[in-house]
Amino acid sequence: MPKRYQHKESELQIQCVRWFAYEYPHLRMLLYHPQNEGTANGRVRGAIAKAEGVVAGVADLILQAPSEDGFSCLAIEMKTPTGRQSPEQKMFELYIKAAYGKYVVIRSFEDFKAIVTEYVSDINNGVIAAARSIYKAQIEAENEKARQRIRKLINAEK
Repeated sequence: MPKRYQHKESELQIQCVRWFAYEYPHLRMLLYHPQNEGTANGRVRGAIAKAEGVVAGVADLILQAPSEDGFSCLAIEMKTPTGRQSPEQKMFELYIKAAYGKYVVIRSFEDFKAIVTEYVSDINNGVIAAARSIYKAQIEAENEKARQRIRKLINAEK
């Protein structure tokens, strides 16, 4: 695939991830990119990556949350409007579907927003509640650390 297409897919993915983090901050840790590319740095690095678990064709983003519709996760492959799945990506799609996952090919930011919004609306309520609770605790812990740093600065000035 030419680099200019990879760059456009990367730009789309960044835009989508930023939107998701803003729209669903409590679910941000459940949407991830399985850093699965970049093994072209030589045969040794490629062999190490494969031994570490890199699998060709893995989707660009995974939303690791079960839905009430019975899906185990949402696997998202980013493509330009004319981009095509590789044979390895098509094989990964079959495996995801066999594991009760939902697999989608996204070609625009609008597609991403629509599909993700629909999927999130069907995420298991227990998962949503737990994620919100964890996120709230995380924010409270970060705020407490910031308060402690401010107290140290104030006390250092005395």
